[in-house]
Amino acid sequence: MRDAIADTGALVALLDRSDEHHKWAVECFKTLRAPVTTCEAVLAESWHLLGWALPARATLAKLYLRGVLSVHFDFGQQAGAIWRLLEK
Repeated sequence: MRDAIADTGALVALLDRSDEHHKWAVECFKTLRAPVTTCEAVLAESWHLLGWALPARATLAKLYLRGVLSVHFDFGQQAGAIWRLLEK
């Protein structure tokens, strides 16, 4: 198990079964230690991109409410990991 930061693309892929990266996201999230860090903007953007997929939106909310996703995000504290992700 490892710590992680989730961006919009990863969350949408996890929750949208029609996403081309869905299987990858499911397998990837199985290796992560909860809580997975994210931010408010990612949750809002994911909600928007999931559109009318009400079950996916409900699951996003459940992941947050159950503590699987955490919004205790401090850019300064996470800066190294974020810049490494952006370089990929």
